Parts: sequence; C-alpha cells; structure tokens
Amino acid sequence: MAPSEMSIVRTESSENHGKQSDGNPEREYRVGRWTAEEHKTFLAGLKLHGKNWKKISLIVKTRSSVQTRTHAQKYFLKHSKDVLKDKETHKKDNSKPVAKSETQQRKRTFTDSLNLKKTKKKKKQKTKL
Repeated sequence: MAPSEMSIVRTESSENHGKQSDGNPEREYRVGRWTAEEHKTFLAGLKLHGKNWKKISLIVKTRSSVQTRTHAQKYFLKHSKDVLKDKETHKKDNSKPVAKSETQQRKRTFTDSLNLKKTKKKKKQKTKL
C-alpha cells in the first residue's frame, strides 16, 4: 500500500494533557498528507469561517484545529510564493527586447568591427611611442 493511500488515525485522549483542539476528547483524526477532498473542504471552511480554525476543523472532521491551522499556514505560504512567481513572470514577459531588423543588425555589426579596428590602431600607435 502506498504512503498516500494509508489512512492512519490518531485518537486524542487525556494523554494530550487536556489540550484537545475542539473539546471532544474521543474524536479521531487522520495524520499525514491531506487528501484532495480534505483540502477542498478546508477551502470551503476557510471561505465560510475565515481563520476560525476550530470551526473549520469541525467542517473537515478528519483533522484537528491545530492540524487545520498548520495546513493553512503552509497553504498561505505556498499561495504567496505562487503570486510572487506570477508577478515575476509577468515582468519578464513585458521586458522582452524588440527584435531588430536584419539591416539594423548588420549596421551594428559593421560599426562594431570598425570601432574594433580603430582601437587596435590606437594601441599600435601607443606601443610605437
């Protein structure tokens, strides 16, 4: 069985020293990667309840409020990186140089070669002195 297919369940009990996330001591939670369905439910809960992790965890049902909060932190971090990446890509697209015509390129190459010849002549004259 692949790791993504495993469904590990943890039960919160008194072992957690009274730090139950939603007050229900016998509620079972999955551990490991979030499934697509859990994430979809998380997004719906986020839209409905904002950053109230307890209420969102009650909607998701398979995750505690701490797990929900942690998932949200990672989601917001990834989302902000994607937004920055899109902005950088957009800037690069707008700053592409306009292709020069073939004639302009030839003129530049010719001018560059003339300048190169002039600098070589100047260097020879300096070395003779």
